[in-house]
Formats: sequence, structure tokens, C-alpha cells
Amino acid sequence: MHISFFYKVAAVGALLISASLPANATQCLYPAKSYQGDERHDIRAARAAAISEWQHEVAEHHGARFASWNYAADGSVTCSWKGEGRHIRCVAKAVPCGR
Repeated sequence: MHISFFYKVAAVGALLISASLPANATQCLYPAKSYQGDERHDIRAARAAAISEWQHEVAEHHGARFASWNYAADGSVTCSWKGEGRHIRCVAKAVPCGR
């Protein structure tokens, strides 16, 4: 009789915990992933290329639900000049998160 009571309490506790989690809870895939975009002539295009590459690679490896840059955690884009200062290449780094 004591064991049956324990299982009932555990079941109610599990139900309360699962009910408190929102259906659209965010899940993140640590560690952060870094991907490099193609070289571009201006910084905006280079940043966009890096983020696009990050989204493509994350979708390919982890699924489309994790590929949104807007849901990613700790996102950053680092850019540098290549060659004789004519091209810019950026690297996008973030933790993929999805709902």
C-alpha cells in the first residue's frame, strides 16, 4: 500500500512538471557552430552570406527547426578583409536553437 502511494505521488509530480513546460519550449544544441560565407565586396553582403551559410549547414546537420538565426543563442558575425582589401569574408557563429 505504501509503494502504491509513492507511485501515485510520482505520477502526479511528473504530470505537474510536464504541464508547466510550454509546448513551444526552446531547445538549444550546444556547442556553438561556426560557418564561413563566401567573399563579397561589401560588409552587408558578406554578413548575409555568412548567416545564410550558417542556416544552410545547421538545417543540413540538425534539421530546419534549428536553422533560424533569430532563435539562435550567442550569435556573432566576425568579418575580415581578404586579398588586397577588395573582398570581405565573414564567419557566423551561434548555438542553434529551435522550438
